[in-house]
Amino acid sequence: MAALLCARKALVSWAQCGRRCLSQLAELPEMHQMLRQTCRDFAERELAPIAAQLDREHRFPAQQVRELGALGLLAVETPEALGGAGLDYLAYAIAVEEISRGCASTGVILSVNNSLYLGPILKFGSEEQKQQWVTPFTTGEQVGCFALSEPGTLQPRHYTLQHSPDTALPATGHYSTEQTLPPPAPCPR
Repeated sequence: MAALLCARKALVSWAQCGRRCLSQLAELPEMHQMLRQTCRDFAERELAPIAAQLDREHRFPAQQVRELGALGLLAVETPEALGGAGLDYLAYAIAVEEISRGCASTGVILSVNNSLYLGPILKFGSEEQKQQWVTPFTTGEQVGCFALSEPGTLQPRHYTLQHSPDTALPATGHYSTEQTLPPPAPCPR
């Protein structure tokens, strides 16, 4: 408590010396404030009322994801020429945080599409690959994903590619893509 009072005293004296106060330094630019409010309003209106039901029923929020795409939130850092919003990392962080306030799993969908799917293609893909694999994933009609294997599993994993983003059919306890993947290699110790 004493340390907190000491820090507060230091900030007050620093502000009185004619320097800018920390709250002024931490204020978001106007564009980011508008983005934050837009995302917050969407999350409160469209996601918060259904978040528990989505989780309980293991449903994918297809309609809400399409709406996020229409808002440009599925491709925040993607250049406008490829169909994205053309914003910065701060805008991306704000969008993920505010959408996650309404529904954490939808925040993960937004995050995966922006960073784990689009990020590597934007950074390492050729122009042809970007046209083919980025533009269709900025609107929410198609959503990017990634696969993660777990070391030490004894069974090969089966995955099924579904044509409908709001349904996924487990196949014998796994998701199946009409392709059997080999078991992962042992993890080096």
